[in-house]
Amino acid sequence: MTRHHHHHDLAHHHPTVHRTRLGQWAWTCTCGGASCRTARLTWHQVMVEALLHSMTIAP
Repeated sequence: MTRHHHHHDLAHHHPTVHRTRLGQWAWTCTCGGASCRTARLTWHQVMVEALLHSMTIAP
């Protein structure tokens, strides 16, 4: 059986997009970064923000 090994990219951020308890869209990252919680953003706006964050180099 072939085993697949996943190489984690540690150089970039990996945010995830999700719905909040209030039904709003948001993104969070394991680095502690997150989308603005006070603005009501569309799914598309949050996805673009998350993609921009993912292109930055992790410290």
